Amino acid sequence: GTLQGNISVLPGATWLTVTGAAAFTIPSGGASLDYPIVMDASALGEGAYTGTIRVTHNDPDRPSPIDYLVKFYVIDDFICSQKVIMSTGVE
Repeated sequence: GTLQGNISVLPGATWLTVTGAAAFTIPSGGASLDYPIVMDASALGEGAYTGTIRVTHNDPDRPSPIDYLVKFYVIDDFICSQKVIMSTGVE
């Protein structure tokens, strides 16, 4: 049958966007849908952030809603040495 549902970002994660998220319909045998996810750190301070993308649907054989946890880490200063020495254990 036809799969119908909705994709949304739960409140509280203003930095998280699912482009095109809204109600969707996939006809029987139809192709999967792809939605780009954007995480915008421009208004965030350094730290760890979490958000949730929720997918609801009418498939009676699968749980609904399905929540996908998104973790986003913002780092102001990332320091990495210019020279890294790696040992392969072979001489």
